[in-house]
Amino acid sequence: MPLSIRHFHRSVMILGALALALLLSPRATAAPADFYWEAPTRLSRGAGAYPQAIKSAGRVVAIWQENVPAGSTGAAWLSLASYGPEGVVRRDRFAGPFRYEAIGDSAKGEQNLSAPVLFSADDDGNGKMLVSVSSGEQSIAVYESGDGGLSFLPLTTLTFEAPVVAPRVYSKASGGWYMFVTRSQVFTRAQPGAAAPITYESLSIFYTHSEDGKSWTPLAPFVSGDIGLDPNFLPSAASTNGADVVVFQTLSGGDRPSFQLFSMASKDGGATWSTPRRFTDFPDPVFRDRLNPNDFDNQRPNIARIGNALWVTWER
Repeated sequence: MPLSIRHFHRSVMILGALALALLLSPRATAAPADFYWEAPTRLSRGAGAYPQAIKSAGRVVAIWQENVPAGSTGAAWLSLASYGPEGVVRRDRFAGPFRYEAIGDSAKGEQNLSAPVLFSADDDGNGKMLVSVSSGEQSIAVYESGDGGLSFLPLTTLTFEAPVVAPRVYSKASGGWYMFVTRSQVFTRAQPGAAAPITYESLSIFYTHSEDGKSWTPLAPFVSGDIGLDPNFLPSAASTNGADVVVFQTLSGGDRPSFQLFSMASKDGGATWSTPRRFTDFPDPVFRDRLNPNDFDNQRPNIARIGNALWVTWER
């Protein structure tokens, strides 16, 4: 079922008020050391990036990407630390190497280049964890763990007809998995005064789903090419009450396009999806002199189930 806009309005205003109160509080800068958290401990032994923490099989698994740059390219491995009753078990470079093309402006030097995010992971709530990682320009490798990251089984490698990036795997409400990727898609858009709509290519979310992590459906567009929400990317998914909800980022607006967030939902395991619904259409709770929601960029959403509710966080 689609997310409630009223719920978003209330949540964002509450979070904004709390953030403002913390900023104005004199105690905000004088919190006692280690009052809530222990001192940080380094996990990565190499250049670690893009950490993700997952609860799986009664353990907490921290998984990250270790990058070794080589100019405009590089190689990456996946490493993890699995926390259980006996302590911490490390698995350094349990998968890889995976070659990547660096992102950034190479004309400004190597210091402006960085590795892309190559992987994602999720747990199905029954002790099974899946990891998807870009193993090539047109391929994604899938790994499975049933013991909280202590061991992994290579399940399959998916190959595609066109380049895909940023694989994101999520469990489904009905059991099984979704995988979202970003690739080029043909869009059509009507132009004022033009006799026929124009066609063009832009980045868009595609998806596939699987019941067991081994066999996957053919890749299909997640956002239709005739809707006009392009480019669209950075999907995040969670489930509640038998429905799967996906939030994503797109560039929309009139004369001054801005990044806005939309949601789509499925109650049949991804066979059909609801019409995209924008939820960043509220007046800003802080800058009251700027009432147009299109004046603000909203980026990098993350949705998670907490209790019986879905919560979304993002950059604004």
